[in-house]
Amino acid sequence: MLTRFNWRTLNYRTCVALSVGAQLDEIQFIREGRGVWRVSGQTFEASAGDIFVIKAGEIHSFRAVGKSPLVQLDVHLSPRFIQENL
Repeated sequence: MLTRFNWRTLNYRTCVALSVGAQLDEIQFIREGRGVWRVSGQTFEASAGDIFVIKAGEIHSFRAVGKSPLVQLDVHLSPRFIQENL
């Protein structure tokens, strides 16, 4: 299996729309900043050093909070990016 890596930086209050990783698991490593995630109806706060594992089919979104940018590494366990925005 190939894996796709994606560095992402969000500025304060920037939000990523609800999406569902239809056929892939996703791991998000938080490198800098703070954020709020919504995963399958539950809300979580995270900051540098935290890790999220989002299973295939889980609806999720996240946004940056605080004054520093949110920097994270997204690891998609699939040879290509498969996502459905809701």
